[in-house]
Amino acid sequence: MADETCQHQWKIIDIRNGYLVTEGDMRTGERANFFTLEDRHHMDTYVEGDHIWRFLGSSQSVKFDLQCEKCGDVVKLDTVVALAMCIDCKVECKAALKGKVQEGTWVYLALCNETLHQKGECVPDGETQALTEYFNSRIRTPGKKVLFVPCILRDSIDLCQAEIIADVGMKDID
Repeated sequence: MADETCQHQWKIIDIRNGYLVTEGDMRTGERANFFTLEDRHHMDTYVEGDHIWRFLGSSQSVKFDLQCEKCGDVVKLDTVVALAMCIDCKVECKAALKGKVQEGTWVYLALCNETLHQKGECVPDGETQALTEYFNSRIRTPGKKVLFVPCILRDSIDLCQAEIIADVGMKDID
């Protein structure tokens, strides 16, 4: 976002409908997500370095980028492999706690490819901020807000009840 003075009006560009695929290495416990356009993604076990990756599951998903209609800035959502709506969160989940700061706020996760965050990296603030701004600009219900947070804030991938968003309608938030 080069133009810091612009009150961005984001629009969705470059929509790609596909699948979020999760793989895991049962020996190390590591997991990885990736987005694919293929409707028949591989389910084969394969070796990569010290890892033996196995298919764990998939969900329909959507990827896109955002462009400001005023200044032309583009936010490439390169690190976002999928979006998920937080539902039925545990009280101590840091992602859910972000939404409790302001009543009427729905929390969404921006999922990256590193599910366990062993490197400490996740979706950067610029990407979650642009997502939050875009979807809040579409809401017409007074007092209702959306907040996108990086998936590193969720309590546990094993206990997370977030629902993967399969289309840009995002559960018809209005």
